[in-house]
Amino acid sequence: MTDQALNEAVASKLGWVWQGRWAGGVKMWLRKFDNFHDNWNQARYLPDYSGDIQVAWEIVQKQDCVSLLKLKDARQWVCCFDDYDMTNLADTAPEAICKAFLKLSD
Repeated sequence: MTDQALNEAVASKLGWVWQGRWAGGVKMWLRKFDNFHDNWNQARYLPDYSGDIQVAWEIVQKQDCVSLLKLKDARQWVCCFDDYDMTNLADTAPEAICKAFLKLSD
């Protein structure tokens, strides 16, 4: 899965809604604010969940139980939420967080 596809999958699970291309080919995404009925956050670009640890941390903060480990010999990261599924291997911590998040049931 490409970084863009991973970001789009995470964004969709977090409530972002694809609105299509507007005039000039500009991509538009919308995300409903928490606890507000008609307030939407509009974005031209999705947050870089799979490439920026600060952005990926938004996912971590919403979880009850998180394990994020760097495997020294493999030079990879693994992330687990609640289930101890150690198959979410990735080259970076944000990518591991995204892969683990997508495996969570809704």
